[in-house]
This record gives sequence, structure tokens and C-alpha cells, in this order.
Amino acid sequence: MPFESIRLAQGDSDELVFGAGTGGSRSMMMSGAAIAQASDLVIRKGKELAGEALEAAAADIEFREGRFVVAGTDKSISITDLSLRNPGRLDVTHVTEVIASAFPNGCHVCEVEIDPETGVVEVVRYSSVNDFGTIVNPLLVEGQIHGGVVQGIGQCLMENARYDAEGQLLTGSFMDYALPRAEDTPAAIGWESHPVPATTNPLG
Repeated sequence: MPFESIRLAQGDSDELVFGAGTGGSRSMMMSGAAIAQASDLVIRKGKELAGEALEAAAADIEFREGRFVVAGTDKSISITDLSLRNPGRLDVTHVTEVIASAFPNGCHVCEVEIDPETGVVEVVRYSSVNDFGTIVNPLLVEGQIHGGVVQGIGQCLMENARYDAEGQLLTGSFMDYALPRAEDTPAAIGWESHPVPATTNPLG
């Protein structure tokens, strides 16, 4: 389907059948699985309707590149035309089963240099190889890697909640509680993907 023909509705409980929020980067795993399964249901309905339109048995209908085709012939009808001929008959309401969480793994290597006189730590190089399963949006994944690495640098080297003897928080503002800045991160954060598709959802 052309991208502009797709409308994504989320966050409106008046429109949606079911929702449990998002967390832990599971949107593609849950929504993607539901979309893939719903698409299969639409195609199954479409083969029946295309069989009627093209005067063929549903078992002889194939679906490819947006068209229902009678196998071995040039007889076909697009999914859009089939939908216009049969208003509402291709509609599907589907909720996927809750999918078990998948926990990716990887190996991260960080090279640091420490000034023995001042104790200043510089992260000079960072590399990682990760198993995220099937990657749909590499740019988004790279951004998550960068964010996670910088957060880790902050947790290891800078972020420290300090209290006085009476239990008063001393690092109560960003003037006192250090967060990493661009100058605290390596010039390049290397990452490679070594995917092993998850078996708990249809998209891997």
C-alpha cells in the first residue's frame, strides 16, 4: 500500500479496541505483529472476494504487490478496487495476543584514558555489537544506542546523589548533579547489528 494511504490511530481509547500502553521498546513488536496478522486476515478475505470477482476458486487466487491474481493467468484485481466493489467486506478488527518479552544481548567495549595526576577520565572509543532481532528503523536504533551509551557514561562517571549527615540532598539541581555533555562522549559511538530474529513474534 502507498504510505500516504495509511492512517495510524493511537492513544484514543474511543477509537481503539484494546491498548496497554507502550514500554521497553515494544511498539513494533506488539503493533507490528497485530498489523502483520490483520493483513493476513484481510488477504484471506480478499481471496474469497477476488474469486467471486474474477470467477475463480479462492484456492487459485494469489496475492502479490497489492493485487489478487488468478494463478497462472493475467487476470487480476487490485486490493483497492476490490475494496471499492465490496465496501466494508475487507475490514478486519484484530487484537494480537500479548507477546512475551524478548531480551536482546550484545557486547560493548569501552576504551578509556585516565590522567594519573588529575584523575580525569576520557572515553576515547566505544564499540558495540548487538542482537536486536529484526531492525525496522536503523536510524532510530542508532539513536537508542547513542542515548544508552551516554546514559551509561553518566551513571559510571558523573551522576552521584549526595546527602549530608542530616539526610539533606546536596546535589538537588543540575548545578550540582552532573550529566554528560557532548564533550564527555567519544567522537564516534560504533555499533554493529548481528540479528537473531526473535521467535516470539511474527516479525522477528
